[in-house]
Amino acid sequence: MSPFSDGGNSPRRGEPIHEDFVSTQATAVYTAIQACWSHHVYIPELAHRFWRLTLQILSRYKTWLDTNLPPRELPTSVTAALASDKASLARSATPVPSNPTSTAEASVADQTTLLRFASAFIDVCAMERRILYLWQSEISILLPDSTTEEDAGNNEAVLKASVSALTELLPDIATQIIIILTRRCSEALSLVRSIAFQYRAMNKKRDPTGPSEYVPNILQPVRQFLEQDGLAEFISDSDRKNWVTQVFGAVCIKYTAYLDAMKQTEESLRRYKKGKISAFSLFGGGSSRENEESKDEERVRAQMVLDVEALGQDARRLGVETDAIEAYATLKATAASSGE
Repeated sequence: MSPFSDGGNSPRRGEPIHEDFVSTQATAVYTAIQACWSHHVYIPELAHRFWRLTLQILSRYKTWLDTNLPPRELPTSVTAALASDKASLARSATPVPSNPTSTAEASVADQTTLLRFASAFIDVCAMERRILYLWQSEISILLPDSTTEEDAGNNEAVLKASVSALTELLPDIATQIIIILTRRCSEALSLVRSIAFQYRAMNKKRDPTGPSEYVPNILQPVRQFLEQDGLAEFISDSDRKNWVTQVFGAVCIKYTAYLDAMKQTEESLRRYKKGKISAFSLFGGGSSRENEESKDEERVRAQMVLDVEALGQDARRLGVETDAIEAYATLKATAASSGE
């Protein structure tokens, strides 16, 4: 088999064989197995050979998936990255500009990898449904009682074991999808660090009235993933909800790390300015300057609260039950205390 390919076509509906599959490889696997038991190919005297061929095709499909799926990222590496955010972000008081070219290249690479994992997930789920249905409707009827050394009752168990070898890949594939979506969603969070600077740099001070422009972009990769090429209709509601919920929770953890780092930076800046204001107050005017700094902090905190609430609304539109997400409760609490 060649590497993953959809033959240039998006997932299709309305075809008796192809409708559930994304890749041409999965379609070919199922077509070959189905042909073994079709009336114009199946020969009763060779039933044991068709049975063995069916199991071999499934086994080789599993081997092909193992070989052609993209390299896996370890979940522990993502957890470690989240845990180190506070330290790394605290060392950078202002955002470090990223290289647009490298960022775009990384985004394209992530998109390609994401589609390959999603295609594999959809194909394996479809293969399980199709093969088990084929057993009930065709194979179990055509297969004689003595086609294997096993008792006839074990034939179904043997087939299910072969299918289970495929479905055992699903949790790992889902984890990879979640890792990539979390990374892409977290890219927009780098702009969190610029909010305090923006309010202090304003010539005409004003209170925040809505969420920051970057907030709708946080979960945008999730929306694009679910909407592109019709993939959403091939993924079950429970899987979609589970993935989005896990991504949202991970993003909340990283968002909290950004706010904590910003809070530490603000506290350091406040102590530094406090010394300058004390010296400045000897000549008068120190009180008004301190009051203005306090108002800026209030504006920043109000903006953080608006941003976090807007993120929650965005997640709820995607089906996330935000009230049940502990990481979101922590994020809200952190935003409410920012600047205190």
